[in-house]
Amino acid sequence: SNTQYSEFAPVIHGDHVIFSSSIPGSGKELYAWNNQPYLSLYKARIQGNGSLKMEGFFLKNTGSGYHDATIAFHPKNNTVFFSSSNVKKGKLVLGSDHTNNFELYSGELVDGKIVGKKKVFFNSNDYSIAHPCIDPSGEYLFFSSNMPGGYGMADIYYCKIYDDGSISPPTNAGPMVNSRGNDFFPHVHEDQLYFASN
Repeated sequence: SNTQYSEFAPVIHGDHVIFSSSIPGSGKELYAWNNQPYLSLYKARIQGNGSLKMEGFFLKNTGSGYHDATIAFHPKNNTVFFSSSNVKKGKLVLGSDHTNNFELYSGELVDGKIVGKKKVFFNSNDYSIAHPCIDPSGEYLFFSSNMPGGYGMADIYYCKIYDDGSISPPTNAGPMVNSRGNDFFPHVHEDQLYFASN
């Protein structure tokens, strides 16, 4: 499933791997930072021998036309969280530093489409919220953000997920986890938190 473009953030969902990629075909234009297409979610079927067979787009209806990347699936219901470029009326929204940020959305996966798509209440034009992950119990949502008040450039945060699907305000994972640099891509396996950091 790998190409000359970027592929990252794989998540197993049933008999598929869902991942983010800049393969051409969905974005409106090239992303200025790396001159590659904007990110989209793709799917690959897991074969009997463990190899992957590319099957194309995953959830076309989430598309902003810009970055649509990184998704988390709730282990006990159809709730998903995913990140997309901050867009209004088809145009990128720029923050006070003149950059476009990621927003975090929730929704329900029904018949291969996301319904009830909505922004989390702490999105902002001035910082990004991305890389969602839900722990195996379905009780906590983890993500990365450069929101104010962190320990570094981007930190790992978490929210409690309530039975009605709502979430608590975000809590910083603290200095035992977060560094002065960028802390990205949280993933929980059993009782361990894994993440990337520079």
